Amino acid sequence: MKFQTSTLHVNTKTGDKLLYPFGPSIFQTYVDEKFVNHLLKEGEKLTKKDNNANKDLAGNLIKGGSYNYPANVRAKFEGYIYQLLDRYIGNMPPHKLRNLFLINHKKKTTRFKLEELWINYNKKGDYNPPHIHSAIFSFVIFCKVPPTIFTEKPESNFQHPGEIIFRFGETLNFSDCEFRVKPSEQLMFIFPSYLTHYVPPFYTDDTRISVSGNLYEV
Repeated sequence: MKFQTSTLHVNTKTGDKLLYPFGPSIFQTYVDEKFVNHLLKEGEKLTKKDNNANKDLAGNLIKGGSYNYPANVRAKFEGYIYQLLDRYIGNMPPHKLRNLFLINHKKKTTRFKLEELWINYNKKGDYNPPHIHSAIFSFVIFCKVPPTIFTEKPESNFQHPGEIIFRFGETLNFSDCEFRVKPSEQLMFIFPSYLTHYVPPFYTDDTRISVSGNLYEV
């Protein structure tokens, strides 16, 4: 199912979207199917012994798990991710760029480095609580999303099973502060790392696989 939204957005010349559900913009695009397959294939090689990321991340993945891609694997993927980041930055309004570059706000270009890349295997009952990341930009790519995870009746007070939910300005009265998405395969979001986001648990015997990463200014 293709991504659709009624939230304020701009369609870019490259076929992506800049979403404005609140102050910070969110970049939405679709990645190549071959790229997703490469991420999944490399993810299958990772082990808890050598690549366990559970202790470093916010997610409560008890039945599933999070695994860090090593540096040599990150190097295979970073060029493609940088291209997508350029499309995000290239479509930003100039006034937003003034607040972006922390080292020198006057420069027109900057360089970023993919320092962290990990894969999440979410299973029944696993969830990611509200959290933010370090870095300047973060992203998520959805690699495997069984549609059944969205339909099972919740077994707890958690709602919106398996969705990704972005939050901003939740302490302000009379404001739209949440942006919820039922993800689909190949969907990608890039967003400012300070943007709060979380994933409620789902209740089916499925596996939801996503890949996330952080981009730092260099």
